[in-house]
Amino acid sequence: MSYTGPTLSPKRFLEAIASEASEHGFKTEILGTVGPYPIYWLEKPADGEAVISVFISAGVHGDEPAAPLTIQKLLSDGFFDSRPEIHWKISPMLNPTGFAANTRENADGIDINRDFRNTLTQEARLLKSKLETGDPSDLALLVHEDWESSGFYLYDLSSNPTSKPARSIVDAVSKVGEVDQKDEIDGLPALGGIISVKIEEAESDSKLEGHWPEAFYLQHLELVRYQYTIEAASALSMQERIRTLSTAIEAGVNHFISEKIH
Repeated sequence: MSYTGPTLSPKRFLEAIASEASEHGFKTEILGTVGPYPIYWLEKPADGEAVISVFISAGVHGDEPAAPLTIQKLLSDGFFDSRPEIHWKISPMLNPTGFAANTRENADGIDINRDFRNTLTQEARLLKSKLETGDPSDLALLVHEDWESSGFYLYDLSSNPTSKPARSIVDAVSKVGEVDQKDEIDGLPALGGIISVKIEEAESDSKLEGHWPEAFYLQHLELVRYQYTIEAASALSMQERIRTLSTAIEAGVNHFISEKIH
């Protein structure tokens, strides 16, 4: 089974996101091109001294359109404007050729979210180069969706099932949509929509075959202090998925601002 829902035109999306980012004070940098498409990096420094810096990654899988559309909605709604104390860094669509074909993988048939160790793809190389030449972020939110899930869930590599940031995200989402309550999600133990594992345990998963997702890469190179991979259920409508993911992003950011973790 694979995703068969609404698709997303990378050309139209990239044109729209660059325009909206400019309107909301973001600098848009082209990290490089893949096929006919630019790989954008959006950045907006804090107004004054930053309380925290936040990195958001979306569009790594080409059959997960809700992720980049969530970034666009948050831009349009002024969410990033409402938090001028944050230094924002956003990768809005890393896999445009995947979106053109409505496939998880890129045009070369490679899953970019398994390529952050051996790094065969241009897409992963471009993002890694940008991340490694900048300052580490306090918080990373990696935005995805899952066609096998019955509701929202997240990965927390802190391995603490009572992690306050993770729980605050899930609690906020539960007020607007379904949370996956299964005891096992994606082959890993879960509790209340949170997969909490040590990175050493996660890396032993046979499905990864020694490859690194973006989350493992960020953890190993200590490019972020805290990170959460958030997953909406593809079975939901696009509107529901976007609402779920935007709520999760807002809740995660608001928690860290309130706690002033930096």
